[in-house]
Amino acid sequence: MAPITNRRREKALSNFDRRHHLVGSVVWELPMGKGKRFLNRGGAWDRIFSGYTIAYVQTLDSGNPLNLDFAASPFNYYPTFAGSRRPNAVRPNPGLRDNYRDMGPDRFSASGINPVIDIGYFGYPAAFTPGNLGRNVVTGIPLVVGQISAQKNIHINERFKFQVRWDFQNFMKTWTFLNPTTTVDLQNPQTFGKVRAEARTAEWGGQPIMHLTLALSF
Repeated sequence: MAPITNRRREKALSNFDRRHHLVGSVVWELPMGKGKRFLNRGGAWDRIFSGYTIAYVQTLDSGNPLNLDFAASPFNYYPTFAGSRRPNAVRPNPGLRDNYRDMGPDRFSASGINPVIDIGYFGYPAAFTPGNLGRNVVTGIPLVVGQISAQKNIHINERFKFQVRWDFQNFMKTWTFLNPTTTVDLQNPQTFGKVRAEARTAEWGGQPIMHLTLALSF
């Protein structure tokens, strides 16, 4: 009798795993104003030209793992409560295709979107057998996002400081795409592996957005 589920393939990466995580930052206080190399004249010159800082943060992350299932198989299987249904891997090392960021001519229409994963890597398992594809074996789309910030600090007196800060998220417009569809449907293959949304402005790595902050500290 065939096994209901392949428990050896359940040992896998966590859903939130990111294999690589790199964050680099640069902060530069402009050398102008009182006590600095340039425009060190005091008075109004110091009020206008001192206290400027520029910062840059770059984040490079691997994608999160993707867990694949299948649908519309012509075969019969055990009930889903008996174990997860995963497809067979018919080619080695399934993953994102080359040039996966080329999403196609029309990202608002499913027919105009290029898949980021080739469905040719997968097939249906035989009747009443678990698929040989493990859990979370395909790595999703990486995260690439840069942020810049510029601020000016104005020292009113020893107690009060006023700050004007401008922040720009994802200024290089390296879009962070959400996970693609992960259901292998060989009867309707044009739906598989397609990204239908990107991160919004409120999400990390989302659409470009600027903030202007005015703050008084004491």
